[in-house]
Amino acid sequence: MESSRAKTLSILFAVLAIGWNSRAVAQLPNSLIVIGGGFSGSWDTDLELANPTSTVLRGVVETLGNILGAPCPPNCSATAFEIPPNGTIKLAVRSFLSDFYAGPRILRIETFGSALPVAKATVVNRERPVSAANLPVVHLATLQAADPAVLAFPGAIRRPGAHSNLFLSGLGTTPAAHFLVLVEVLSSSGVPLASSTFEVPNEGVLSNAFYAVDIIGRLGVQDLADGQIRVTKSSGTGVLTGMLATSYDDGRVSVTLGSNP
Repeated sequence: MESSRAKTLSILFAVLAIGWNSRAVAQLPNSLIVIGGGFSGSWDTDLELANPTSTVLRGVVETLGNILGAPCPPNCSATAFEIPPNGTIKLAVRSFLSDFYAGPRILRIETFGSALPVAKATVVNRERPVSAANLPVVHLATLQAADPAVLAFPGAIRRPGAHSNLFLSGLGTTPAAHFLVLVEVLSSSGVPLASSTFEVPNEGVLSNAFYAVDIIGRLGVQDLADGQIRVTKSSGTGVLTGMLATSYDDGRVSVTLGSNP
């Protein structure tokens, strides 16, 4: 009988073998989407996965946008997991993703069976653990059903000691696909203050996402309290998703979605 470890490794090798072909990127039947997970500098993402069933749960955590022909190891874009019945595991994204994939990204938690783990994703600054926040984890089917044309992010801030960062990505596996989006900064009373158009890649390309540090300042607004970042899809097909992460000098980080899950 094939060992438990061999079964888990066979899942990983199958996913990686598919992933090297950009026209057939791995998509397992069940997927949870982690919005903005990854690592950069002293920042990392911890994934805690709980098995809600009384049987072993096997699957993978991966990011798409694989580098064609890059060997794994060391250039890995996924890891297999195995959770014992009713058990829990913890994974640090930096421990399995190659440096090719540094930066906030879309991560997928996937299984071959009908069950998915219950997932918690936390982004944390290892050098300053007080700087941490829970990231959105949403079922892929929920995002596909919603397919919002507009994302509205509340709580947008820019002032001394605080600024908001915008993360956007498209869900899909076609490397050539991308969105054009209109990003607007609105006051708390809804008055437009600034806007600009950006290109947003989907998760099937290496860059995987659009990420703008201090998006409000980038659009030329010097001060904003309790405003809104509004993102409108101008062109492109597929599901647009994202988050707004606000950082404070005292270490706090807050994360908001642009649509209700």
